[in-house]
Amino acid sequence: MIKLNREAFEKYQAYKGWNDTELAEEMGINRVQVWRVKEGHNEPGRDFIAGALKVFPEASFDELFILPGLRR
Repeated sequence: MIKLNREAFEKYQAYKGWNDTELAEEMGINRVQVWRVKEGHNEPGRDFIAGALKVFPEASFDELFILPGLRR
């Protein structure tokens, strides 16, 4: 189960200056999907993860996402 590191994710979003609609367009996914993952209603799926890594190339997977149960 993968979780979004919301704090890091929103830091990169703010740096780009995108609202959720703009972010979703850049990621190639639906705005509602962005909202659901950010609010913790849904886990990030493959399209969300791929989109996040595409639009935030300066961020690592480990920075944007949390794998519960794994120690870093």
